[in-house]
Amino acid sequence: DEEEEPVIEDVTPSAPAVPEDTLGAVLGRVPASIRASGQLVDIARSLSGMAPLDLKAELKAAAPVPAGKTGAAKGKVRSPMEIAMAMGAAPQAADVVQQAKSAHKGADKTANHPPIPGRPQKSLAQRQATGETPELVELQLEDEERLEKEFAQQKSTLGLDNQQTLITFFDLFDVWIQLYRLNKIMTALEEVVPVCRKRGDQFKIKAIQALSFTLWKQSKFSEAVKLFHEMEELVGKNAALCENIGHTYSSMGDYPKAEEYFQDALEFTKAKDPEGEESNLGGILLGLGLVKERLGDLEGALPNVLEAYQYYKKKHHPRPASLTAKAGMSASKLLKQLGQFPKAEEFAREGVEIFKITCGETNPLTAGALHDLGDILWCQRRREEAREALHRAYELEVMKDAFSLITVLEIHNLLMDTYLKDTTEIVRGPIKNHFPIVDAGLARVRKDLQLDGNTAVYLKAVAELRAWGADYSGARSLFQEAIEIFAAEETTDCRHLIEQCTTMLSFCDRNLGGRQSPMVLSVGGEAPKEANANPGDDEPSSSSGGTKGRS
Repeated sequence: DEEEEPVIEDVTPSAPAVPEDTLGAVLGRVPASIRASGQLVDIARSLSGMAPLDLKAELKAAAPVPAGKTGAAKGKVRSPMEIAMAMGAAPQAADVVQQAKSAHKGADKTANHPPIPGRPQKSLAQRQATGETPELVELQLEDEERLEKEFAQQKSTLGLDNQQTLITFFDLFDVWIQLYRLNKIMTALEEVVPVCRKRGDQFKIKAIQALSFTLWKQSKFSEAVKLFHEMEELVGKNAALCENIGHTYSSMGDYPKAEEYFQDALEFTKAKDPEGEESNLGGILLGLGLVKERLGDLEGALPNVLEAYQYYKKKHHPRPASLTAKAGMSASKLLKQLGQFPKAEEFAREGVEIFKITCGETNPLTAGALHDLGDILWCQRRREEAREALHRAYELEVMKDAFSLITVLEIHNLLMDTYLKDTTEIVRGPIKNHFPIVDAGLARVRKDLQLDGNTAVYLKAVAELRAWGADYSGARSLFQEAIEIFAAEETTDCRHLIEQCTTMLSFCDRNLGGRQSPMVLSVGGEAPKEANANPGDDEPSSSSGGTKGRS
């Protein structure tokens, strides 16, 4: 799951502080209006990397605002701007997006300055991660456009091996990874990694780190962990690296190894930063909680996850932050498993809203949160609300760079459950509203995956949905295609799947021949646990009792 991923934190060794004898030269580059104002404390902050070189915009920081309440009526759709303001992300009626853009543009004026020796320059992504700049997708998209142009120009004029070109690339990488531009990243890293490995300096570490994070997000955990261990050999153990290795082993199912690295990360953090103000204590706590969850200790996991959630909420207050939402979504999953559905729903709804603001409406994190929200709503048998959330999650899931057929099938089956399970009446008409998203799913499968027994299962699932939605011709062609693929599958016995598809072909043929099945089916007796998803008679049947149809 995306919310359980490592946190991107630069583990390259810190550059030394600026020596005192260079102070005069540095101050000579600070705008005269700032020098005259006597803001020497703020200038000192800039030397330690706490603010951009051009301090004029940075010194106009907005006053902190008390957090507001989100108490919107259920079902009411609000814009990201309204949500941000309700959560205290903007003062009174001021436009938080415009305010953040203005401050960011001031900071961007430093882009063409050569770096001050010994002073780390912070990218937008780094400032957002520490809470210095609001985490808003609008800023990320602006930064992406600007940095892509700068990188292309510098690569063309200065060359890829140039220091400034590489600085720009890794700033761009930070934005791309937040926006899940995984295909763009991998294409660029094919060129960047060999160049950085050849240099053998800190850019080598940055390149290995960038590649390891990208592979992690593509669920290539065994490849990612090798690179994390290569970094461990280069820079030694530290809290951030141990945390990331812990998350990777956790995703690989090696929980003892994961716990070992999370405990190491916790020890490093307590020794250097007991309050977790400068480290990612929340990520370590979250990782430990997830290990306990995967070992079956749900009640033991929940306190760790809730502590991580509170840590991020306090750290980023009053602004919404994706890390808060990630911890909240993990809490939501635990609460759902413990049967505490209303509280789980509360965390999931907050997660959806925060991800929309901080990552974007179409981000994979938003998709995952909607999937979880739909699942929780369906557990409460809130059919229409669950259906709406799952439809949107399905729509976003088939757009992801890191396409997961398993996740798509999970959403597909949950969506169909909202029509077929625990009901006394199956209304088939609205199912056709989902035709566009299953068509997009099919297009993605044909484009990115090999047509084998696994993909044939998806073809069969889509064919069944189309049959329920009365597209008998479209369903028939998909059933035929699935049968051909199942018949050629050598690794698994697919005879039962072929029989199901053959039965459905007969059903489609009868309807195409004029024997139309009713579009509303009354399920006899008590509401069944599950209606049969293979309507093979003149009309679909349920798993308990007969059905009576009406047009």
